[in-house]
Amino acid sequence: MRRASCDGYAVMSVDPPWTGETGGNRAAPGHNIGAAGKRGAAAYRPMSLRDIMDMPVEEVAAADCLLGLWAPWIMTVGPEIRRAGRERLVLPPPAVQVALAWGFTPFHCVPWIKGRWRSDSDSDGLVIVPGMGNYVRSCTEALILCKRGSPRVETRDRVNGVLPISFEEESDVALLAPRGRHSQKPDVSRDLLRRLVPDGPACELFARSSSPGWDAWGNEAPEPSPRLLDALGAFWRDPA
Repeated sequence: MRRASCDGYAVMSVDPPWTGETGGNRAAPGHNIGAAGKRGAAAYRPMSLRDIMDMPVEEVAAADCLLGLWAPWIMTVGPEIRRAGRERLVLPPPAVQVALAWGFTPFHCVPWIKGRWRSDSDSDGLVIVPGMGNYVRSCTEALILCKRGSPRVETRDRVNGVLPISFEEESDVALLAPRGRHSQKPDVSRDLLRRLVPDGPACELFARSSSPGWDAWGNEAPEPSPRLLDALGAFWRDPA
């Protein structure tokens, strides 16, 4: 069994509470209207891009670490444009800025194709469900794979040069899993990260549930990790 390159986490999954200040379409308080905005306002407390970038994630990551960073597509592909006097600054997409600020380099993106079961009694009938969007109603979300150092990725399960990563079926293109409650990510995404790097400690930041073998931190994490609380603070409980 391989060991993590240091005492930090060898595998991390992070789902930041993005706001719409840079054009993102993730529902949050003060952003978006209608049912989606109401769900977002009740679901989590958002953070600014600067606050997300300033999180000391690098301090809890191993020297060789694999990060799965969740982001809406606009945060993944849309550049951030700022004005400084008469000059217009074009910066990388917010998700890329976050990865770089944390000491990681993005290298791949896996889409999650969202769906719902055809009926409660039919677990084989997954139907694609359109989501939100200003121009097209997206039914996917991006899981950006990033690395710090040189994490040793497991290759024994590869098929024809790619790793099967779908929900119950082999696929080399995407995660296929049903939607959960607002902004909840599928368990299969953690399975993917763990299959890529099976050894060393793992953690999930902004977790909404507990998973065996994963330390959790977030305002909805039912069993927050004392180690992560000490390093990242107590965002896991909103003020009363």
